[in-house]
Amino acid sequence: MVECLGCLLIIERPTTLRDGRVVCNECECWRIECEARHVLTLPHKRRYLEDIKTKRGEAAYNILRNEMLAVRNAAKNFESIT
Repeated sequence: MVECLGCLLIIERPTTLRDGRVVCNECECWRIECEARHVLTLPHKRRYLEDIKTKRGEAAYNILRNEMLAVRNAAKNFESIT
């Protein structure tokens, strides 16, 4: 068995993050990346982010926003090499 690099639990269903880390599918960093990918598909991204700031606080807003930027930048970098 392998230890998750995100939450340090044992990985039973591993998944790979955009940065190459292998984590479990219940890890918080996987949840954040999935949420960021989802929000990027929404027509009202700013409204969603503002709701996050109101409901979860400034720190959660910043974490999600930064992950959204990283996911978007990773996609742009991938497109430029293909």
